[in-house]
Amino acid sequence: MDIPTRRSAVALAAAGAALLAGCAAPTPEITVVDDAGTRLFLAASPWEQREGESRGLLTGTLEVSEGGCLVVDDGAVGVPDHTSLPLAFPSGSTLVRESDRVTGVRAPDGATVLLGDSRGWTGGRVLVDDLERDARDALTQCTTEQAVFVPLAEG
Repeated sequence: MDIPTRRSAVALAAAGAALLAGCAAPTPEITVVDDAGTRLFLAASPWEQREGESRGLLTGTLEVSEGGCLVVDDGAVGVPDHTSLPLAFPSGSTLVRESDRVTGVRAPDGATVLLGDSRGWTGGRVLVDDLERDARDALTQCTTEQAVFVPLAEG
């Protein structure tokens, strides 16, 4: 391959990669707030469904895992464990406390989900490898699935 043809091939490959990257929905930035041993995952933006990707449905009760993370537990075992999935609340959400005990989460719009509340969320998973270091390190301490569930904008 001569130099001009090789350069054209490299430019074409780079343009194709940029086009594909532009089509994919961005992975929401996930941060973590550690408040007195309870970890709250926060998503900077809602989950966006990528082309060819299915929405997920997460149902269960909001609980605190043994590792101190807010998770949705499906109740199959009765105690949040490695099958529970951490839930990312919208950025700006805060923990609700009664004295020194976490009792739930308050979203920026004022909606509150209490521990033990059962409900469903539609969205998608962000895998541990796609998280920034702080969130990845926090997730590995959760004793849960190694992903964070991020709801769609409509919850």
